[in-house]
Amino acid sequence: MDSLDADTRRDSTQGPEHAHAPLALTLLVHPDERRLGEQAPWPPEVAVLELGRTAPDFDRAPLTSRRVSRSPLRLVRQGPQVLLSDSTGAATCAGRPVGEATVLSALQLREGVVLTLSRHVWLLLREGLSASAAVPGVAGPSPELERARRVLAQPLRPVLFTGPAGVGKSYLAGAGAGAGSPRRLLASAPGLDAGTLTRALAQPGTVILEDVDQLPVALQVVLGRVLEASGASGPSIRASLRLTALEPRGLVPALLASVAHVPLPPLSRRREDLAAQIAAFLASAAVPSPGWLTTEQQATLHARPWEGQTRELHAVLQELVDVYGASERSRLAEVLPPREADAAFLVQAREIIDARLDDDALSVQALARALAMSPRTLQRRLQDVCGQSPQDFLRQHRLQRARELLQSGRYTTVSEVAHAVGMSRSAFSRAYREWFGRSPSEDAAR
Repeated sequence: MDSLDADTRRDSTQGPEHAHAPLALTLLVHPDERRLGEQAPWPPEVAVLELGRTAPDFDRAPLTSRRVSRSPLRLVRQGPQVLLSDSTGAATCAGRPVGEATVLSALQLREGVVLTLSRHVWLLLREGLSASAAVPGVAGPSPELERARRVLAQPLRPVLFTGPAGVGKSYLAGAGAGAGSPRRLLASAPGLDAGTLTRALAQPGTVILEDVDQLPVALQVVLGRVLEASGASGPSIRASLRLTALEPRGLVPALLASVAHVPLPPLSRRREDLAAQIAAFLASAAVPSPGWLTTEQQATLHARPWEGQTRELHAVLQELVDVYGASERSRLAEVLPPREADAAFLVQAREIIDARLDDDALSVQALARALAMSPRTLQRRLQDVCGQSPQDFLRQHRLQRARELLQSGRYTTVSEVAHAVGMSRSAFSRAYREWFGRSPSEDAAR
């Protein structure tokens, strides 16, 4: 099988050449949601990269966020690995604090590792073929789409796109088809036979054969023989052939051997594309920026298991725009409710916090004990469900309750509200302003 995975395997071996594999940083969460999906390449010849407020340059500019420490996170190449060091204590890697010597393996770099410089700025460090522009019409700078772009640059090369429903196989198959509409054939359509296939391939243009794994085995064999005998520029094939399938296991070996196979994983494994699609959609919807979609909401979107459902993502974003309006802070939890088991877990956790709301001794460890799990398990569960750390979850719930108390008019001073949610006056005011973007007194009895 002529698969572009071979490019990745050659770039990702454990030999000396792996030290020169290109890496890229992609913005996943940022206070200015228009910048999501922007990339900063880490060239192979650069051994040390300092990641901070003023460097490196992404597509538009450095991060420039005041919520990022002035002291940079240091990334150093060590053969096939990357060594991280942080002097501020603010950065995390894959949900864990970055120590003096956090090591990322070659496998982690291939899969992608999330780095957070603050809870408002997340980045993905990942190995890729390059950090060039995405395929026209398909938002996202992931290595998978970069491979698709490379193979589509060879118009006469038969190509097979595989992956779950909604990953963009049909979009890619039609991308760059040239003048005129491509001829689309459905493998399960009645009347599709060997004659129809060979006649379609004999005409100039682009032929898209969708769901080819549903094609009868006899027709797969015929198509494989035609491709094998003629080659990409043979006399019997004048069309550019694009195939789509859910998975390659339903195809005969002769057909697989004659095409360039481009597997497309779901959005949950292409986080660069998820971020870029959020930014592209909000730009097309004319949503005011920056800050309409909060960084907490961006993190929640990244925590969802988007199994390739690009349309579902767009539907959620459209509902945010339609239901709540472009000028109002949207409540993502009402548009995108958690799964049933996750919802029950969140309700239980919030009830525990409410029962001890004025207890300043309620810690993450105490919350984990009340939920009958370890602090580490609580951290993983919250990260998966709502994209937050236990500390942020606990603090956010206290602040949301404080906002309700302020607006209720039941308390006469901000200090009373701070005490009611288990926080000191000064810490409460700082946290409230950071979370909601205004002081507690501005929200009092509004």
